[in-house]
Amino acid sequence: SSSSSSKMQRIVSLLETASSVLPEDEGSVLVSPLYAWVLDRCVLDSKQKDGIRPDMRDGAWDNMVDSSLAWAAINTGPFDDPGLLYLDDKVLLHRLLTTTKKESSSSSPLVVENHDDDAAPVDSFWPTSYILPEDVMHFQQHAAAVEGSTPSKRQEQQQQESVLSKPWILKERAGYGSHGNSLATTEDVIRYCDNQNSSMLSSNKEESLLCQTVIDPPLLIDGRKCSLRVYVIYFLDDSSMITSNSQSSPGGCSIYLCNEGLVKLAALPYNSSSGDENDVQMTNSGRGRGRGVGSDDEKTNEDNDDVATQYDFRYLKKELEARGWDYENDLWNGIRSSVCTVMGQYQNNLRQEEDATTSSSVMRRKLARLGLPKILGLDFVLEEKNHPERYIVPWLLEVNRFPGLEPRGSSDSFVKQTVVVQDAWRCAAKRRLGETGDNSLDIASLEYLEL
Repeated sequence: SSSSSSKMQRIVSLLETASSVLPEDEGSVLVSPLYAWVLDRCVLDSKQKDGIRPDMRDGAWDNMVDSSLAWAAINTGPFDDPGLLYLDDKVLLHRLLTTTKKESSSSSPLVVENHDDDAAPVDSFWPTSYILPEDVMHFQQHAAAVEGSTPSKRQEQQQQESVLSKPWILKERAGYGSHGNSLATTEDVIRYCDNQNSSMLSSNKEESLLCQTVIDPPLLIDGRKCSLRVYVIYFLDDSSMITSNSQSSPGGCSIYLCNEGLVKLAALPYNSSSGDENDVQMTNSGRGRGRGVGSDDEKTNEDNDDVATQYDFRYLKKELEARGWDYENDLWNGIRSSVCTVMGQYQNNLRQEEDATTSSSVMRRKLARLGLPKILGLDFVLEEKNHPERYIVPWLLEVNRFPGLEPRGSSDSFVKQTVVVQDAWRCAAKRRLGETGDNSLDIASLEYLEL
């Protein structure tokens, strides 16, 4: 109808205005590069046989990607899969990883076991965890089992608690950057549960906490506990893009693992007997005390009172190899397998929601048409085992739906902007053009994962 045509013309006009390039800065758009992407993806698609706007040819795309902060901001926008709450919420993530289809209830996500050969068993990367206060009986049984165990087992536990005066960490389900996290003794945990209102045990699950064991002994860098920020690029699969040789599946997602990331160090040395214990155990960059950001070439290339020491994975690889480790076999294979398991479980949820034709699945299909990359941040802590043989265990701590992508320093900027953000959108552009085969992507930092 003429009314519909007029509305479409108005929409196109607004998108064209919002996506116009500023004359004084060739790489910036008037409002957000998102509008240029939407215009190309949804409006001009049918008009361009090759599926790409003329003004995005001959390097213009690379110029737009250079405005990395503008592209990074899209990651926190409203065009976001609502189901990612199952990963971002620590309590829901625990249920996702530990609940099978038979055990699930109406209040829990529907999950089936992932039997992919590359997937890791959940208990090999997810620390011992309890949802409090509802799992308090299981927690007490754990404490009683240790108390009633063999003398050698009790001695081992006592030795651990002598090193870790607080061997548990209580996590608010929606906390970010160590905010909402607190260290606790076994007695603290039981006391917390005892102090809760009895009605909360049965009804108010929104106030639940995740109680997780503190990994010990951790692998140390510069004498400090460290954690890894691993980046995963996530795409909802668009059924219109699925071909016989594409990396897509109906009702699912496509996952790319980035081989660059950040190593975050605690503020105080691990053997420190003074200062805040949180500064010994917590590794988030927001807890820093005036140290720099380093790379493989330099350990402190700038000073900033607001950040903790951070290195990139190039530095980590050199550090591990200097200690006799094989970076790929001793560390990265375990991380890859863990990511496959987590995202595989999540994809199972997506497919079951597709079967249920829920409102969220309808929204998800609309979002899939946009082809936007979603950048997730997975945090791992490394345990160094020495018996019966020497090896490293990467333990998943949490999944960040909105990882901070603003750079804090030069090495930080290299990882977040030059690699993660730009390559995520380059991947989106190649997928947009149908280049979904493993070889044709040709993005060195990204590895496609079979779920």
